[in-house]
Amino acid sequence: MKTELQKQGNALVVGIPEANLTDCGISKTINIIEPSQSPRTGWFDHYQARQDTDVWQNLPPDHDGEDWAW
Repeated sequence: MKTELQKQGNALVVGIPEANLTDCGISKTINIIEPSQSPRTGWFDHYQARQDTDVWQNLPPDHDGEDWAW
């Protein structure tokens, strides 16, 4: 089966025809499965601060000394 994402409010949803759900024995009400771990678990496990580079070090200094007007 091929389907497209549909916009519903601030979300994108997958539309599944009711006939397909019925054929699979699935009702209109389903339980949402939660992820087994936090999506960001382990992001910094191997981070080494001493190997990090300062990306701001080569920027020119602020010579005007005045606040910007927006």
